[in-house]
Amino acid sequence: MIDEAEPHPKLVQLNELVGFCERRVLRADDRVAAAQLEHSEAVLALNDANKRRAHWIAANPDPQMELI
Repeated sequence: MIDEAEPHPKLVQLNELVGFCERRVLRADDRVAAAQLEHSEAVLALNDANKRRAHWIAANPDPQMELI
């Protein structure tokens, strides 16, 4: 039977560090995905607001222009 030696303590530390970093990347990926969704929704809202404003301006011309 092969006796497996315990891994070197430095390797254990490095493995833990890699695990922490991997989890940090996953959390950051989640935040990036949420930010991208928020950005897309904000762009859609901005486009809608600009269209509504343009329609309002077209339907309500400046009365000062009529005096000229």
